[in-house]
Amino acid sequence: MVDRIMILPFGVILIVVLLLPMSATEPCDMKADVCEYKFIVAYQLTMVKGKQLLKAVNGKLYPVETVNISTATPVPEDEVITMDGYSESRLVVAINGTIPGPAIEAYIGQTVIVYVENHLYASDVTIHWHGLHQKGTPFMDGVPYVTQCPIVNGRGRFYSQPGVHNEAPLAKFTVKPGKKYRFRVIAAGALYPFEISVDGHKLQIVASDGFELEPYAADVLLINPGERFDFIITANETIGNYWIRGITTEIKKNHTFEAILHYEGAPDEEPNSSPKNCTQDDPSDTPDVDCRGDPKKNYCNDAAWTNSNWGGDNIPGIKLKRAPLKDTLIIPSGGYAVIRIKADNPGLWFMHCHIEMHSMMGMAMILNESFVDVVKAPDYFPVCRSFTPEAISRIPIVAETSTSRASESTTPSIYQKAESEEDRKIEIMTFGILIAVICVLSLVIIVLIFVLSKRRLQ
Repeated sequence: MVDRIMILPFGVILIVVLLLPMSATEPCDMKADVCEYKFIVAYQLTMVKGKQLLKAVNGKLYPVETVNISTATPVPEDEVITMDGYSESRLVVAINGTIPGPAIEAYIGQTVIVYVENHLYASDVTIHWHGLHQKGTPFMDGVPYVTQCPIVNGRGRFYSQPGVHNEAPLAKFTVKPGKKYRFRVIAAGALYPFEISVDGHKLQIVASDGFELEPYAADVLLINPGERFDFIITANETIGNYWIRGITTEIKKNHTFEAILHYEGAPDEEPNSSPKNCTQDDPSDTPDVDCRGDPKKNYCNDAAWTNSNWGGDNIPGIKLKRAPLKDTLIIPSGGYAVIRIKADNPGLWFMHCHIEMHSMMGMAMILNESFVDVVKAPDYFPVCRSFTPEAISRIPIVAETSTSRASESTTPSIYQKAESEEDRKIEIMTFGILIAVICVLSLVIIVLIFVLSKRRLQ
């Protein structure tokens, strides 16, 4: 009898846990209209757990003072920001304590609300949602001082020289023989392109920047900062371990990253596979463009078609039907790209080189699309360089809601959901009080049963 009653409080606690808000690592429920996440931007240290400095040995992490590795217990890798595993701890900016930050998984048509808290000591913060068009919400694009005012992948090995690294743990992808696997690669860098390959496996390129492509096979995928590519591999090779490689296109530099493709049934050891050697054509300047500049300098700030009859859709070789949809693309050295957009998204859009050094040097421009129709930012958004208590007080905990305000606002993601969110909080609070009362009553019943049982024994 006592055992049965003691199950009740545990069951109640379990229900309360299940009703807590969704964590930042959980995907949105398919039936939900709105999904909410919270991002905390703060400084973190690499190769540290708590206050314990770590070192990497044979692909595992241990406290730095560990002498006998054979008898020591490794530190779980998912609790540490390793970056390249360099033994000297580095200060990094992380979201929710992780690099890369937490994933947001949502379905088409869902509204995603992300609450961002800036915990950096002396830096403003914005988040740019790369690849999302922000139609009707240009003030959410995250480009500081352009579309909004600011708010007050990360595993590899450090190579000191070719072939000599620090034995940091690597990401491992386990596959079953005969199955197909889709990889989604994000180039979150700011400088160099990477050549991505999987030893012994063809890459079937199927999508880029969130849009499907006509599938094609390749040995190596070249990805540039800001780009995203999806490729499929078939696990049809001999059971074993294979290197997943990434190497920059720098000359005489050993900037690489590695991961492991691990077949089920293969031993837990590093691969000894080899990459396929690829040849590359040397780029040359295209004769289609007249730079009209100093031929001794490598720039093209006043370009025009060499053939003056070219223009608009009249460009030989241009592909207008089923052209690939991209938001980031690489312009080959000495080459050009023809870009076509549909002007249906009023806003001031930052068009720039995604190589940070080039962007800082001025390789950027503002695309002014129908300025008079640009949607006004909500009143609670921060004013540039204005972080006064009065400005902060205008930021709603959920929202400052009224029927007229909601009807005037063009951003329903917060205002129109405020009442339902407030009701939800009240319901959760009421339910929590009810559960607390039930827990107390359950404890009282347990005590009474214990007392009665003791009296019977006497």
